[in-house]
Amino acid sequence: MGEATVAESDFKIIQDTRRLEGTPLPQVSMIVPVYNVENYVADCLLSILANSVNMALELIIIDDGSDDESVKVIKKLIGTGIWPQVLFLQQENRGLSAVRNAGIRLARGKYVGFLDSDDFILQGGLHCMVQYADDMNCDIVLGRSLIFDSQTRHVKPFYDQSLWDILLGGKSYRTIEAMTCPVVLSLEPNANYRLIRRQFLMDHQLSFPEGLVFEDLPVHLRALVKADRIGLLDIPYYWYRVNRPGKITDEKSQRRFDILKVAKRAISDLRSCPVTVEQGGATLRGVFRLAWGCGMMTLPDQRKAFFSQACQLFSLNIPQSWVNAYLAQNSQDLRHIILGALMASGGTTLLVNLSFGKRNAFSLGWFILREHYANAVMRAGWAWLMRVRILQTRGKTDKHLLP
Repeated sequence: MGEATVAESDFKIIQDTRRLEGTPLPQVSMIVPVYNVENYVADCLLSILANSVNMALELIIIDDGSDDESVKVIKKLIGTGIWPQVLFLQQENRGLSAVRNAGIRLARGKYVGFLDSDDFILQGGLHCMVQYADDMNCDIVLGRSLIFDSQTRHVKPFYDQSLWDILLGGKSYRTIEAMTCPVVLSLEPNANYRLIRRQFLMDHQLSFPEGLVFEDLPVHLRALVKADRIGLLDIPYYWYRVNRPGKITDEKSQRRFDILKVAKRAISDLRSCPVTVEQGGATLRGVFRLAWGCGMMTLPDQRKAFFSQACQLFSLNIPQSWVNAYLAQNSQDLRHIILGALMASGGTTLLVNLSFGKRNAFSLGWFILREHYANAVMRAGWAWLMRVRILQTRGKTDKHLLP
């Protein structure tokens, strides 16, 4: 996967201000896929512009066949003449993965970053990421994420905040590898909160699966497993926008089933690598959470089919040793014990009932104990049953039992 040139047959070139000869290569190539985000893309691009001071930045914008005013908004914005090197292309709709893969092929920077066009990044954050990657010779650098509500304007921590706290251990930065810190594989599989060394991407032929949504998972896991040095920075780098009309990850549709295809590919890919049992167990935390979240967002009449396929996928493709490691690693987290036990052993009916808010303490507890996955599960399952009994005696309901 080498550096590519823009082919007229593949793209319509809207603007190209890159200096291709006689100038040093960019430090960073930021790839921004665009699709129907006329109300949000300016925030995204301006956040990148705010990071371009004292940095050789290449901005690759690829419109994926928008039918709103996104292209018009971008052309007006980047026509001011204050922008770094910009390549702005348009293509027929092929999906997010195809756009990212094209951007990787066209990128010339030492590092490659991604930013979905309805999100934005911290001012100065990109400089911190690049400097740390250079200083510590990292293959990948990660920054924390925040959730930004587009309606209320409220900001809250991202879903994996507790994992970040564990990984950083109170430090402002840290350099790790997945072999000695497998919990890094449990982080949210989102491409936007990281920089990746371009040569590393090329050496390991990393690409996003095309034609599917939830495409980040295989690249996320393979990159972290293959990286010799992973940088972690305690900065609020990536701001993930929620609660906006038209967001794919908010919709209830048949496309939710794509996560099962992506998960199968990611698990198969990971099993082809020399990974430890602990790394396999850490991987399952993120995979199970994604599957549960997607199952919750299927249409009601499709939910049984989704969880049936999920349970079959995991029972056939996940080594038992990974499941045991996962349950041992999460032995104090009741939500993940329940989720893992059901996902990995065919608990379709209970998963469907839970997704509709039907919670039967005895059935869940007995299911966990019956499977005899590991001693940790036996102890945690019994502790969970006792906790439920105490809460019921007090006339209380634990509303936070499941994700």
